[in-house]
Amino acid sequence: MKTAHEFIFDFCRKVIIGFILLLTIGLAACQSTTLESNNKQENAITKIPSKYEVAKQFINAYVDYCNDRSTEISLLDWVKNQETVSVDFKVGLEEIITEAELLNPDLGLEFDPIFEAQDFPSSFEIESYEGEYVTVIGQKFPDFKLVMKVVEKNGRWLVDGSGIVNIPEEKRKKR
Repeated sequence: MKTAHEFIFDFCRKVIIGFILLLTIGLAACQSTTLESNNKQENAITKIPSKYEVAKQFINAYVDYCNDRSTEISLLDWVKNQETVSVDFKVGLEEIITEAELLNPDLGLEFDPIFEAQDFPSSFEIESYEGEYVTVIGQKFPDFKLVMKVVEKNGRWLVDGSGIVNIPEEKRKKR
């Protein structure tokens, strides 16, 4: 049989545990609502025009291509198969690679012309945009910035430049 003190102690302990559980559940519900409303506000504020999204989609697909060690598709063939890339981009890239191979048959260009770098982040987000230019940044490496160019052809937005391909030197990010 429990003493009065043990009975009161058990009762208080159960009340405190119940209070803590209710408080935890209440706080979790409030935090979830706050996060949802913050995300809705962020999305409303940072709505990016779809013409710039094509650049982000292309560069992230290109990252996947570059990281796929099992692919047997050449860079030029991969780019030629991309429907979101302009003919001018495809021609410009081919000219850059061909010229580099003529000048240095053993090594070629020595960096990736689309990234304008040897190393690159695992994914990109849009940082800013103006006119036909969009700047993407590495998600985990915000110091890695890349200028891209988009154009409209026949009612579709296409990537027309990235890295050193069709991007004037004064528009490129300094490394």
